[in-house]
Formats: sequence, structure tokens, C-alpha cells
Amino acid sequence: LQADFVEGLVRRGVLHGRHDPSTFTPYLIPVGGPLPVTGRGRVLLAGDAGGFVHGVTAEGIYYAMVSGELAAEAIKASGHRNGGVAAAYEQRWRREIGAELTDAVALQRLLFAERSRLADMIRGTSATSPLTATFLRYIRGELPYAALRRRVLFRHPLAALKLVRHRAPRAPVTP
Repeated sequence: LQADFVEGLVRRGVLHGRHDPSTFTPYLIPVGGPLPVTGRGRVLLAGDAGGFVHGVTAEGIYYAMVSGELAAEAIKASGHRNGGVAAAYEQRWRREIGAELTDAVALQRLLFAERSRLADMIRGTSATSPLTATFLRYIRGELPYAALRRRVLFRHPLAALKLVRHRAPRAPVTP
């Protein structure tokens, strides 16, 4: 698709050059949450570049659009001065999507820390259709993580116990 796209642009005279597959490299999706620093000076990172991707579903387009809009708002509010733009941008994205992305990373780490934990969740959801529906509502974005957590804990306490009974693996201690 990329080759056809480039060749079409060359034929129309919009682009000069040729398709070079060695320069077309997909990268992993950054599902670890927003970067610790999402802006400095005249540079604000939005979308995948800033780590604005849902940690469980790997959804990134929505977060790219929102973070891009928030970056533009921070720049516009600053009157195009450098001072404080990065801080204003961080404040805006944390208020708008920060909790959602933090919750997604927390759930990702809980579910994917051990294979057995995810297997237990799948077995639990397969056997209990209301639990399956609850998880699917979260994955589709219809239910915030806090509501998912409450519903699993109060409506499906055995499944909740299975999810948290395993401890996350500890990092090796280095002398």
C-alpha cells in the first residue's frame, strides 16, 4: 500500500523520488503510558511520540487526536511564547486523558504480569457471561477502569480473587 501510494504521488508530480522499502519500518506500539516528559521548550509530544496509547487495547488514534488538540490549545493560550507551554500542555493532557491512560497501564500490568493471571481471567470470563460483558464494555471504552474494578470486585468476587492472587514478578536485585 505504501509503495502504491508513493508511486501515485510520483506519477502526479506531487513527490519526486521512488519507493524504498528499506526506509519503511513499523515500530512497536508504545503501550507503557505517557512519557515522563511530554514537552520541553518549543517541542510538545503528542500521539505515539508522547506515549499516548491505551495500555490494554493499544488504541492510539483517539489519544493522538486529543493530545494534538490539547497541545494546540496550550500553544494558543500561551500567545506563542515558550515559557510555560510544556507545563500547560501537561496539565491539560493529565486532566483530560491522564487518569484513563494511567488506569489502562495499571490494568495491563495486572493482567499481563504472568500468563496464569490472564489465563485465569479468560477462564473466569468464559464461564460467566456477565463478567465477559463487563470486560468487553471496558475494552470498547464504554466503561471506565474504576467502574470495571468495582463491578468485578463486588459482582464477581471469586474472579477478582483469582486475578490478584498471583503476585507480580519481582525485579532481580542487583548488588
